Amino acid sequence: MSTCSATASPLATILVVDDTAEVLEVTASILEDAGYVALRCGGSREALAILQEGPAIDLLLTDIIMPGEIDGFELAREARVMRPMLPIAYITGYFHLQPKDVGELLGPILRKPYRRDDLTRQIKELLAVVRRCSKVHAVALEMMQRGSRTRSHQR
Repeated sequence: MSTCSATASPLATILVVDDTAEVLEVTASILEDAGYVALRCGGSREALAILQEGPAIDLLLTDIIMPGEIDGFELAREARVMRPMLPIAYITGYFHLQPKDVGELLGPILRKPYRRDDLTRQIKELLAVVRRCSKVHAVALEMMQRGSRTRSHQR
């Protein structure tokens, strides 16, 4: 039986999902040591419950191959229904994904086993891209709103 837990940290909150307890613990510990909050979930159903409860999550980091009805691809799809802007990254030890799986990807794949420095660098780079995209999105929305206000004042 696995539990979801969190520790405080200022950088970002990452929901880590892996059905292998040792991998989950190592991954979460690496992220916590790097300054992230790691919410640990040993399965997709636990992760979906966390996503529904509403805590702020900056990244979903999920294993792809997990037992049960909901694998990492399905978890990512369901997570995006609940949180359309949620960044997603996958972790897997399987290097040969089927061609049908490529269309399922909603984010990058990080390969297991990974070294501490590689994982933290990849997460840092991914979150930096996400933050830049969020800023661009916010500016675009503001420009659209200004344009809409300008057009309504011209009428």
